[in-house]
Amino acid sequence: METTLHWHHNPNDFDTLSKRFVEEVLPRFTGTVRQRFVPPGETLEMNGSSLWVVKDGHLDVVVNGRAIETLTAGGVLGPWFGATPGISFAGIERGCHVVGYDNNELSTLFRQAASALQSWSAMVAVSAARYFSLFSALKVKAVPPPPKFRSFSPGEVIIKEGEFSQEVLCLVDGDADVIAHGAKVGKVKQEEIFGALAALTGARRMASVVASKPSTCMVFERDDFEDLLRSHTALMSKLFEDMARAMHEANATIAVLEEEKKGGEKRWGFI
Repeated sequence: METTLHWHHNPNDFDTLSKRFVEEVLPRFTGTVRQRFVPPGETLEMNGSSLWVVKDGHLDVVVNGRAIETLTAGGVLGPWFGATPGISFAGIERGCHVVGYDNNELSTLFRQAASALQSWSAMVAVSAARYFSLFSALKVKAVPPPPKFRSFSPGEVIIKEGEFSQEVLCLVDGDADVIAHGAKVGKVKQEEIFGALAALTGARRMASVVASKPSTCMVFERDDFEDLLRSHTALMSKLFEDMARAMHEANATIAVLEEEKKGGEKRWGFI
């Protein structure tokens, strides 16, 4: 199976990509699996240690007391919900059975199979569009505050792999490399938006970005960036095009590194 994220993907593709992930990747998981029943009116407590999938029944996604979506069999509860305040997952009707997959052991699967990592990466990337479409109406500002600017010297880390952050950046001037697990997997171009996936989903940064020559970036806090997307719809299209290009380049590099690993030249990991 090969999953590549293209520029034309949109929030509706999340259902297709998550279905493929559940049907084709999770059956290969051999680690710790947890099963829970969420009775009607009770909530599923999530601490970030597991990826949860609805097995049967119905589960409401509730934000500040308002149900914004109902998940059914195959629905995935991933890191894209982690950064949203006031969120809960409530059993409805006859309740809901869910299955939890240990996140650390999922990472082991991703290290062992590039196709599993590619499927996961595509699903998480598209979830940013899904996330924004679900939550954009919850908070509105008329005029977002202006961005901050930061300058970086050659070799200086702009964002760091593995960290949590709520900042979104745009490279105004200069040039930067994308580094994952010590390997260069892409470049950030001028006027490219980066860092949005982790900021919007609450997940860890999947790669570092390091300045390769003197560079300047615009920096937005997550809430301010969401307000900017709401008031400038063309920016949303650019964001997902930039994310898709970066994901495509990373997937191509991952495939090469996976072939090198098979030949014993280099090992590739995912955190």
